[in-house]
Amino acid sequence: YAYILGIEDRLYVSMKINTYDTELHYSTDRGATWKPDTVGLPLSATKTGKAAMLVKYMENGYMLAHNNLKAFYKKVEETNWKPTSIDFIIVDVAATKDTWIAIGGGKILHSTNNGETWTLLNTTGLPANFQGNKICTNGSRIYISSAPASGGQDIYYSDDEGLNWTLTNSAGKFTHANPWVQYMYA
Repeated sequence: YAYILGIEDRLYVSMKINTYDTELHYSTDRGATWKPDTVGLPLSATKTGKAAMLVKYMENGYMLAHNNLKAFYKKVEETNWKPTSIDFIIVDVAATKDTWIAIGGGKILHSTNNGETWTLLNTTGLPANFQGNKICTNGSRIYISSAPASGGQDIYYSDDEGLNWTLTNSAGKFTHANPWVQYMYA
């Protein structure tokens, strides 16, 4: 298993079934039975099965599955995953109540229509060489980690859907490894 994740009333697992293929399954009965959830997800490099995907719960009953090349979205109860218009290498994604945010390729994209389309987000407060590593939310506040020019990692937060960012008191705390920012509460 590559990962395990709870989304609403489902328990999701990503299973590597051979060298190239991964399958996404979920259970609604505490793991007694499992159902595949791969309709619409991309094929692996060898086209023998499905490519590995990370899944995130994106609020309001939506999910996003992504790897470093593509992303797909759907409502939890829907059968088919739909491709999004993300146009760059996806590093991480997060959601607030009204906005989805994706980081990668030195930019931030946001979606206000549950992942159907994405636009470039112009930001204030992030360094000019911003790359982004991890992004998360606690409902309305967004946190993001980014490597400063001097090395290590800094953590920023935004209270306005990612338009303005403030550096936390994290500078110099992470000098040898990235802070894997996950669920944080202000």
